[in-house]
Amino acid sequence: NQAEAYALLAESFYWQGQLALAEETAQAALRFNSRNHGGFVWLAQARFGRQDVEGAERAFQNALTLNPYDRNVKGLYAFFKGKTGDLSATETFVGLLSKDPVNALLWFLRGELHREKGHLSDAVQCYLTATSLKPFYLKAHVGLIETYLDQHLTANAEAALATALQINSTDKNVIALRNRMKKGNT
Repeated sequence: NQAEAYALLAESFYWQGQLALAEETAQAALRFNSRNHGGFVWLAQARFGRQDVEGAERAFQNALTLNPYDRNVKGLYAFFKGKTGDLSATETFVGLLSKDPVNALLWFLRGELHREKGHLSDAVQCYLTATSLKPFYLKAHVGLIETYLDQHLTANAEAALATALQINSTDKNVIALRNRMKKGNT
């Protein structure tokens, strides 16, 4: 189905940091199928990344209306709400993870939110859980490395970097972290 293919492509662009392309591709997904909740999710993520909080909120509401039971969508929405200052985001993650404790994406997003709020030890635990559930989850390994560097735990960061390099030595985030560590910018 073309809408799903475009939604997956939008997700890929989003994680690569190509927000304009993610937004454009998500909109293409929605032109093929205006009820494609994945299109709305990645449209929301791209819009939030581009500082359009109201547009992101509308897109998330559409995604949740179309698929109110999808825990990943709820997790992404909770992450968005947490980044916009909503204090209920942490409680939302606790509830989601109590129902789905083996969801690596939820653990990763919770780790990202903890890291953003400066709760670095909690972030490490979330990233470690995500990577234990999904060993090749590169984004979680990158978050773990960045958090170890924030904590000035260079040996831990080096070990985590070695794992990330085995997963994908050509990923731009992994390369940037390797270069940062070589320069001693921890």
